Amino acid sequence: MPPQAICNAYKRYQKVEDSALDQDIDVVDFRRGLTEAQKEKIVPVASVPSELINVAQKVFIAEHQGREPKARNVPEACTVYEHKDFTGQSRIYDGKG
Repeated sequence: MPPQAICNAYKRYQKVEDSALDQDIDVVDFRRGLTEAQKEKIVPVASVPSELINVAQKVFIAEHQGREPKARNVPEACTVYEHKDFTGQSRIYDGKG
């Protein structure tokens, strides 16, 4: 059974229209920007290097689409965020394996 907070969020958003989600300030949306409360709870904890993302894209395309990937621009590094209200262990890529 998931934690009650997850159950409550599921019930709340289960039938919400997409347009209503776009207007909901409780939903984290980096394009729109974070509220002050979200900035306090959502913190960067790691970064995935652009080279790793590039290799992963190439392997995915080769393995799952059965073809050689086209030449692409190397993607930007990706920041990994953690929400302070969600406790537990996480496995963050440390670049060592």
